[in-house]
Amino acid sequence: MQHIIGKILIIVIIIIGALFIFKTIKTSSTKPVSIAVKQNDDVKKCEEERVKEIIKNYLLETPEVIIESIENLQKRKVKESEAKVSNYIKDNKIDIENGQNFPTIGNKDGDITIVAFYDYACSYCKKGNVSLNELLQNDPQVKILFRPLPILGDASEYLAKTALAVYKINPEKFKAIHDELMKMRNVSKESVEELLSKNDLKVEEVEEIADSPEVKNLITQNMQIARNLKIQGVPAYVINAKLIPGSIDFPQLLNIVKEIRDSKDSL
Repeated sequence: MQHIIGKILIIVIIIIGALFIFKTIKTSSTKPVSIAVKQNDDVKKCEEERVKEIIKNYLLETPEVIIESIENLQKRKVKESEAKVSNYIKDNKIDIENGQNFPTIGNKDGDITIVAFYDYACSYCKKGNVSLNELLQNDPQVKILFRPLPILGDASEYLAKTALAVYKINPEKFKAIHDELMKMRNVSKESVEELLSKNDLKVEEVEEIADSPEVKNLITQNMQIARNLKIQGVPAYVINAKLIPGSIDFPQLLNIVKEIRDSKDSL
């Protein structure tokens, strides 16, 4: 952040300097002169020093100009980024919400679609999963699509591939496995294999599918979509084509869903 602000300060100073130089030249050009005198190097250097001193004094006397410029630039950049993300979601809504290859639970014909980007090693994602389950229990018109985004290491990727493999083999058992993986604190290959066996899933089959190019490609797709959405961490949600980064608790989910439905009713 300091690096960016430093660059902005340099740009602001250059712009202000250019404006002062332009004003000085313009003022000088309006004065009548009888003979054009070529400035030597000493004169030019003196003029540069004078301009630098003017700029320095101006910035010292009105530092709020720099702060205001930085704030306006930041706001503009945020708006531009939000607009790009919004347009991307609109243009790729079908792909983002495509539940053909990704785990989907809840009402597949529901009026609210929540796309969850998460990591099984993320504590906020674990809390978010509890909130999503509460929402499902209280709202029969919600559909949730899970897009694992393993960004916290090898264990995260291992669990993400395992969960996707389970969904490929037996979609009906995905949620039970998913919820248990979310609860795990100390992840090990043995604990995951034990969980699979308890749910009557063949460990060898799950491992084979998990290491397949198809599952690896699904995770690559999620990574690419996350980059296009400017997602910088997990959890993150796309709810009815609107990006909501960060953790969301159950009351917040209820409010978001209510606002979406209210906006539909008002149309």
